[in-house]
Formats: sequence, structure tokens, C-alpha cells
Amino acid sequence: MPAGDKDLLAVVTRSTRALVTKVNEVNELAGPGRGVTVIKTGDDDPVVAFLSTSDKQAKIDLETEKGRKLELSPRKYEVASRGGKGREMAKKDRIKTVARPVQFVPLPEKQEEKK
Repeated sequence: MPAGDKDLLAVVTRSTRALVTKVNEVNELAGPGRGVTVIKTGDDDPVVAFLSTSDKQAKIDLETEKGRKLELSPRKYEVASRGGKGREMAKKDRIKTVARPVQFVPLPEKQEEKK
């Protein structure tokens, strides 16, 4: 499904760094390639959750190793350019689990264009 001008992409890494960017900043590759960097991470700091939405109220609940509850939501962080390190959600803590299972909403069926 094509992304709209208002669609946002929020990502969070294991070390609680979050970045929100416009989906349109992530280019679609025409052929094989290495992909597009959304957030800079270290080798031991993988992305653990992401959210792509046009609804600023959407969120993913997270829990840290110290038991702190966090939420990844486009409304909590300012929109930035892709490729940065992101903002720290919690100091000296790491994401343990995604507290609520992520739900995937099926895309609507493409309707054939009438000629």
C-alpha cells in the first residue's frame, strides 16, 4: 500500500533509542541493494519494534529490564530525518519485551481500475 504524506515510521532499539521519521523519507529500492538506514545502531543494539501509521495516537507498549513501562508512539517524539541515532527513552536500561503483542492489520484488497 503506498504511503501517504502524513504516514510516520517510529522505531526503537534494544538500548531504548527511538526515532520517528516520515515514511516518505525511506526510499523504495528499484533493484537489489543493501537497504535504507532508518536509525543508526551498534552491532549489539538491534531494532526491537517499529510502528508505521498515520494515526499519532497509535502506540506499542514496551517494558525495560528494570521493569519500567515505555511506549513507542509518534506523538511522543518529534519527527526527525532518518539515519540519525534517535532519542534516548530511558537512561542505562534496555528493552526486555514488547509488553503487548503487535497486531498486523491486513491491507485492503486492490480494486481493479475501471476503464
